[in-house]
Amino acid sequence: MNSTALGFKNDYSSDRANEEKKRMSLTLSVDAVEKLEWLAKVQGGISLNEAIRRAIATEGYIRKEIEADSKLLVQKSNGDIRELVFR
Repeated sequence: MNSTALGFKNDYSSDRANEEKKRMSLTLSVDAVEKLEWLAKVQGGISLNEAIRRAIATEGYIRKEIEADSKLLVQKSNGDIRELVFR
């Protein structure tokens, strides 16, 4: 899913594309690395860096919706609808 599909292109993509980038180093647990590798794979084999960027953008979008008192709902394959609750 791209940033436009999530509705935050103006907030995270095109407006910031030309900004100076900052190199960072991070330490992740083995479990976190496996999840990151899975995220990269299921998104078409994107790079781990791109998977991290997308995860940050998704978290930002979700937090903005929570701040706006929106509800995040997931419809299961059997038709059940559940609300996602973030704390």
